[in-house]
Amino acid sequence: NGGISTTLSPDGKTLLVLTSGYNAGFFTPNGTAITTPFLYPLTGRPATCSTCTTGTFQWVFVYDVSGTSPVRKQQIVLTSSFAGITWDPKGTRFYVSGGQDDRVYIYKQGANGFAPDAPFVILNHSSHGTNPVPSYDNGGQVTGVSISPDGKYLFAANVDNNSVSVVDPSTRKVLREFTLPGAADFNGQYPIWVTPHAGLNGATDKVYVSSVREGKIVAFTASGALKSIVVGGEPAKSVLSRDGSRLYVVNPDLDQIDQIDTASDTLTRVIDVRRP
Repeated sequence: NGGISTTLSPDGKTLLVLTSGYNAGFFTPNGTAITTPFLYPLTGRPATCSTCTTGTFQWVFVYDVSGTSPVRKQQIVLTSSFAGITWDPKGTRFYVSGGQDDRVYIYKQGANGFAPDAPFVILNHSSHGTNPVPSYDNGGQVTGVSISPDGKYLFAANVDNNSVSVVDPSTRKVLREFTLPGAADFNGQYPIWVTPHAGLNGATDKVYVSSVREGKIVAFTASGALKSIVVGGEPAKSVLSRDGSRLYVVNPDLDQIDQIDTASDTLTRVIDVRRP
């Protein structure tokens, strides 16, 4: 278990750090197991049923980075997560992937820090999705999450379902889901990250999806066209340059950063980050 992803608030003052990995077996000094309750996805309140607690969980660390040194302001427990965390454009709430819980958790700034902002986004791959504990069937596991620059769409990569969900953040409902092309064996191409790109009018014109298994970035346009950009390795998280002209993709399998030109959707540069 350890820090896997970070995201800086739009005003540059708050940093979120998400942990991921197998995180279990916590006990108090007197030997009592430490557990946390699942949340009701429709209300955000802790569940009270006897089977609605878990000893495996993740964290979101909230840091104030407006000063000379980071100051930890909050530590939020999550029953499950996997890589994805993003701010809304206004910086008043953030979205975090629920991993095997097959949902996207939402937290909003309040008087005492960030608190659950239900209803959460239920992606409907696993059955009984409105229960505190879903059934963990049908390959529901959400990884990367990103929101469009205009705040109209939330995108969630479903690594075991070989798809990307498009969500309306205002209603928290799934609008559509598109599947990555190519081989369907071994759960397809393992989409692990998604980054939306805006055109000159500010509206989303394409979406970049990192395919871990195929070693490429798949670009989906609003019209339904797609293009595969081969980078090799196992591409993961990606971020756009401030002007949107370049997409930077971290490729941990090759110890490199892949730079993609978003006008031509071609790989234009490889930055080696290996130590000498």
